[in-house]
Amino acid sequence: HSGCVHTVPDDFAEIGQAIAVAQPGDTVLIRPGVYEENLVLSKNVNLRGTSDTRDVIVVSGDKPALSCRGQSRVTNLTFVVEETEESYHVVVVSAGRLDLAYCDVQGGVSGLFVTDGGQASLHKCAVHHCQETCVSVANNGRVRMEETEIHGGMVGVLLSGANTTGTLRGNNIHDCETDGVQVECGASIQLEENYIHDNNIH
Repeated sequence: HSGCVHTVPDDFAEIGQAIAVAQPGDTVLIRPGVYEENLVLSKNVNLRGTSDTRDVIVVSGDKPALSCRGQSRVTNLTFVVEETEESYHVVVVSAGRLDLAYCDVQGGVSGLFVTDGGQASLHKCAVHHCQETCVSVANNGRVRMEETEIHGGMVGVLLSGANTTGTLRGNNIHDCETDGVQVECGASIQLEENYIHDNNIH
């Protein structure tokens, strides 16, 4: 078996259906549309929007829009959690590894939550308009962010806990209500050529 491609909605009406039948190494191509789903990646399957990021949207109201526990690469997708009485993270990485490229993540308590040894990398993404923290990393999580725009949360990027690490290079972090970047409880961060500005906008 070598990397089959499954297309939504041509082959499957829902992204989750395509993920369920996909084998490790497969790719799910997603055509423009709004998909009301809670996606779970527990195996090494890649997701890719076939159009502009803003045209392929995964919307959730009652759970994270995307949970990753495998090793996956996700490209050209928008993920949204709509505000409800119970709040959720938009994208959660726990124990797995998720590479996000050219993705837009918006809403939720946190846009991206990395925990339990999970690893996430963001390349040319946007994470914004979150209720609390745009990117939150804890419990041995690791994040690498490059050329990503973070804005419109209480805190832009929060790293918390021993063995929690982050590498931020060339990002634009702005218009957060308190701190652009916050590091606490033994976490460590490496910052290179980021533009962190216009935060603390009480």
